Amino acid sequence: MGNSIAETGRAELPSGVPYYSGTTINVILAGVIKLWGMSEAALRTPSVLIAGVNVVLTFFVLRPLLGPATAAIAALAMALCPWTVAWSREARFYSLQQCLYLVTILAFGD
Repeated sequence: MGNSIAETGRAELPSGVPYYSGTTINVILAGVIKLWGMSEAALRTPSVLIAGVNVVLTFFVLRPLLGPATAAIAALAMALCPWTVAWSREARFYSLQQCLYLVTILAFGD
């Protein structure tokens, strides 16, 4: 999808059918394609960077609730979690979705 957006400005499947799922990550990937080309490493980089941000956000979300030591342990667990590492390597929306969820909790949580 990112390639379609980079080339035509529209998210379309090869058949020409519009594609509306994962719009935000597809626009990000379109920007990456325009900057660095259509390489596997370039397409995976945004998800990896976002996953790194998620580790920091996990600390900041949990610090007021559990204290700094426990929040640091939770952030470390997030960084080393096989599930998180596996999904952060995919050029998909999973890391971004988690990031937006953590930002929402941080912004509106009390």
